[in-house]
Amino acid sequence: MKAILVDDEPLALDILEKFINENDEMSVVAKITNPHLAIKEIIQQDVNVVFLDINLPGINGLEMAEIILGEKPNLIIIFITAHAEYALQAFDVHALDYLVKPITDSRIRKTINRVKSKLNAKKDVLKVIHLKMCNHFAINVNNDTFETISWRTAKVQEVFLYLMHNREKIVRKSTLIDLLWSETDPDRAYSQLYNTIYNVRKGLKRFQEHFQLKSTSEGYILYTSKNILIDIDDWKKDVSSLPKLNWDTINLYKDSMYKYTGAYLNDYDYWWAEGDRYKYEQLWQKVAFEIADFYFEQSKLEDAKTWYLKICNESLSERAYLSLMKIHAAEQNYEVVNRVYDRLKEKLQDEYNVKPSGKVTSWYMNWLSERNFINSHSL
Repeated sequence: MKAILVDDEPLALDILEKFINENDEMSVVAKITNPHLAIKEIIQQDVNVVFLDINLPGINGLEMAEIILGEKPNLIIIFITAHAEYALQAFDVHALDYLVKPITDSRIRKTINRVKSKLNAKKDVLKVIHLKMCNHFAINVNNDTFETISWRTAKVQEVFLYLMHNREKIVRKSTLIDLLWSETDPDRAYSQLYNTIYNVRKGLKRFQEHFQLKSTSEGYILYTSKNILIDIDDWKKDVSSLPKLNWDTINLYKDSMYKYTGAYLNDYDYWWAEGDRYKYEQLWQKVAFEIADFYFEQSKLEDAKTWYLKICNESLSERAYLSLMKIHAAEQNYEVVNRVYDRLKEKLQDEYNVKPSGKVTSWYMNWLSERNFINSHSL
């Protein structure tokens, strides 16, 4: 457990630190006498609890607590004062405990135990939530229906998703400015960024146990709890740990592939997501080919066709189209062979303005020649 101590009396801070350090379960991250500096430090630091004197110069400790809890609602506040009459007001702002000076070692131990119990209770009741990032972003809490977050603007949504894309890593303010406000006056751009970050926090308020958006002097870091399960991460973990493919494991392969419900953030036109989207698509295609080729080698042609067709529907893989044509040719589904080739030709023309490769064209022309030869000699 990590704590920040705030009091305008340095001696009081030293005494409090001494008592806390005698308990191995809590450590002091910072001692601060300036309340305005303390607010900034508390918001930026990764701490569990703040010991806060009520009688501070320039700002009341109760008011200061409201500001801090507005940014970090899960933070534990312990008030300290020489005046017991503040006790009721202290609990009005959801303080966990209230220490009256002079503080004793035994009283600090009691407070630390309360903090420990509070943190353990939070861990016990923390819900598991599922995040959908295939196709679009949505949240599912305890197996209820997936729902979207109603973001104030499209830019608020993109900033959040960019932070999710780079979760657990610092995202510089300058990077976000270049991403969304590159043509805006710098002062106005930073003002819009701060307002956008405020609205990201506001949008996440319902799920504050699971998301922590930390501010630093350089930028922002989005932390996610261990109770968050992300569909694309789960799928990648599954397919990356699959055993050797055989009849005993084929269902494991298929079950894993069914978890991939669409391309990564595919419903949004975000250029920064394209790299990971392509990487996941290539991994899906690799495993899909393993399944299709396995069925083909085992002469399970219906299953092989199903998986080659899945690949054709998800990508423009000439290998998948050619495999489909070869199977249908072997089954004497001649019209289907022609339709598959025409579909490949049309899609390549529409999307890339190119023709099928020489390998595909050569096979198709040879097949046509053989068909014409057979037809001419059967008359």
